[in-house]
Amino acid sequence: MAILHDILQAICPFIWQGLNWNNNDNNDKNANSNRCHKQQSNSKGDKQHSLASIKQRPLIVDIHENRVQANPYLVIAIHGDVPFGPVSYHNTFAKQLSEATENVVVGLLRPGYKDDKGRRSVGRKGWSVGDNYDFKRIESIVHTIQALQQQYQPIKTIVAGHSGGAAITAKMLAYYSNLMDVAFIVSCPTDINVWRSDMLKLSFNPLFIGKLNRVSPMDLTDKVSTNTHVHVFCGVNDPITLPYLSERYVAKLTHGGKNVRYDAIEGDHNIFLHPFILRSVVKQITN
Repeated sequence: MAILHDILQAICPFIWQGLNWNNNDNNDKNANSNRCHKQQSNSKGDKQHSLASIKQRPLIVDIHENRVQANPYLVIAIHGDVPFGPVSYHNTFAKQLSEATENVVVGLLRPGYKDDKGRRSVGRKGWSVGDNYDFKRIESIVHTIQALQQQYQPIKTIVAGHSGGAAITAKMLAYYSNLMDVAFIVSCPTDINVWRSDMLKLSFNPLFIGKLNRVSPMDLTDKVSTNTHVHVFCGVNDPITLPYLSERYVAKLTHGGKNVRYDAIEGDHNIFLHPFILRSVVKQITN
């Protein structure tokens, strides 16, 4: 395996450089977990300014509003890794959820990805092998969420992430402890390099050879606020993010006294639109 790793670096240096883009990801370890706070403002001018900020953001957002009143719940849906073609299921999630409750639900398109409408978020997509869960990409997502918070002044913010989007959500939990009130972590590669090893065995894709300089959600559980409710889901037949990855993450959060719940549900990796998960989000809003 080490020989194959060296061969890959020798014949495809540009690929290896791309995998470790923003290679300084270990700077994550020194990030202040309170770096981003919800900004409180009720002035009309501030709301108009934040709306302009959203329009200028490089990330594509689809906003679904349903009978929105003052200080609604704000739900952000973040998709996973899609190596080829457009991605749209996060918007399906947002639309279905907005129809079920009175709230604001946003489908957020990660940096570099294209959606089914031909739109593309600014940034580098990466290779979808764990390389794009770095702090630079996370920060651009956080800035977009903050702008939405400024516009809507939500009573609570809920972030639901699937697969790679779940890894990003879990890292935001640690680095920005006041950013969200509830996190739904679905089918998450909680230990990035262990997951990459699993994926190499499953896919034989040489881009999964070796370790990336990435901090994993598993490394950051001590930074998760006890005030944030974390709900972790995994499909019992998931071949992509094997259930033990979620189970270990939940066990570590539980050991640290965090507010966490875990549900293993019927299904494979593609469970983001599972009715049980949608109902769980609705329950958080209506209770």
